[in-house]
Amino acid sequence: MLQFVAGFVETPKACWPHSSLGMESYAQPLRRRGIKAIAAGVVALTALIGGSAFVMLRFDGYVKAIYEHNTAPIKELAEIRTRATDIRRLLWRLVALRGREEERQAIAAIHVNLRAIDNAWARYCADAPDNQHEDVLATEIGHRLTLFNGIVRSSLERISFGDHDDTRDWLEQNVEALNQLDTLIASEVDLNVAMAAALRQESATMLSVAITTAFAFVLLATGATISIAIFTHLVRQRDDAMEESRYHLWLADQAIEMTLDGVMITNAEGTIEKVNPAFCRLTGYSQAELVGNNPRMFNSGRQTKEFYRGLWKALREAGQWKGELWNRRKDGGVYLESLSIAGICGANREYTHFAAICTDITHRQQTEERLGYLATHDMLTGLPNRFLLDERLSQALARARRMPQPVALMFLDLDGFKAVNDTLGHGVGDELLILIGRDLHNAVRDSDTVARIGGDEFAIVLEGIADQDHLPMLARSLLRMIRSARQIGEHQVFVTSSIGISVYPTDALTPGELLKKADVAMYHAKRNGKDAFCLASSIGSAEATL
Repeated sequence: MLQFVAGFVETPKACWPHSSLGMESYAQPLRRRGIKAIAAGVVALTALIGGSAFVMLRFDGYVKAIYEHNTAPIKELAEIRTRATDIRRLLWRLVALRGREEERQAIAAIHVNLRAIDNAWARYCADAPDNQHEDVLATEIGHRLTLFNGIVRSSLERISFGDHDDTRDWLEQNVEALNQLDTLIASEVDLNVAMAAALRQESATMLSVAITTAFAFVLLATGATISIAIFTHLVRQRDDAMEESRYHLWLADQAIEMTLDGVMITNAEGTIEKVNPAFCRLTGYSQAELVGNNPRMFNSGRQTKEFYRGLWKALREAGQWKGELWNRRKDGGVYLESLSIAGICGANREYTHFAAICTDITHRQQTEERLGYLATHDMLTGLPNRFLLDERLSQALARARRMPQPVALMFLDLDGFKAVNDTLGHGVGDELLILIGRDLHNAVRDSDTVARIGGDEFAIVLEGIADQDHLPMLARSLLRMIRSARQIGEHQVFVTSSIGISVYPTDALTPGELLKKADVAMYHAKRNGKDAFCLASSIGSAEATL
């Protein structure tokens, strides 16, 4: 510019602008300066185009990441989760149904859902990105799907045989395995949601740069149409990806709403923000009563403060907790639930929310306790059986070794019981066993054990015997009690008993030896006239006490 001004000043007035030589002298520097200006404009435009292309490529990369790494896998996973939820609902419906036509329709619907899950899984495996995370996820989901299909097909096989009660028990035993597929997919959905949120933030920043670049293009009056077209295409692609992502998030939310397990989501402080209908049914509270409240409202008082401190410590440190605890419903009823809690991380990798999935397992717990009781007690009399007798006898001997004191074992067999069964029937015989078992239990201390070990045989474990001379007195008392008449229906029933007694450590040192010695002593009592007792220590001298 300075050279242009200097040249203009030095030009003779005679040459301005009528002389051709003066015109050429004027045009040449102007041409040179115009070329320089055009070159500078081309360089600036090239830089703007290059910078814009770089920004657009980055922006396109983020949009592609949202679309390929979030939308595509989530679509198939959401369908698998929804179909699996429908299958679980249909299975529980099958258990309740008894009509053949409704049962046939439900089974057909389950097979349709199983085929849909297989197709969705095939599409997911074909479309999922090729990276380590997706490979690990695909392996885990494949394993859970195999287990899920096995449980479902086993349930359908049981239904086909008409075993509805057995099918219900089977489903209750495997409810956790059925839920694991839903939990795994839910965790992947949450991870993809977090990824989408982070990528959306980055894409918003890149969008702002793209708008600035487009504005510069407008100012230079070049490439505006191309820039706008590219920008519109990318924005539309991003909007389509976000719309698709919102749809699948809605689909996942619907799956949560439809699941039979209770779902509760709280913030980092524990305030409830969302619950599903199953959780409302489980607790008895409405959604309006729950949202904004704290889970302390379910406290049953059965867990200590240390229990809850440990729970929250595990959540803050590991981000997850799983176990069982007792909670209280709105009506005051207490129930046992299986609870799984997982933390949800925000952009700064800190836990901002916690998602809890819970199932009422009170019935299962009661069933397990009942089975445990039946495994250790006689079904007829309710007394401990041989298994529990062995356990308590071993415990009694262990205590006796620590604090030296005798332990006595009485082996009791009824005399004439077979005749009662043969003449009056097994019903009267069973009632007689119940009455004698009750009388024996009432005749000893609460710390002693009375067990029925089979048929008409009973055993009594006596601990803390201060004076062994009291054993004959107790044996005579039991003999009198058993020989007394009992009114059962229209019949008066009479039986007697023979009792063998062994003592630790005088007669034996192990539970098996004590039982053997007491059994031998009992048969000595029978051979000496029945309705008698015999001490194992007296067998050597052939003495039986009548």
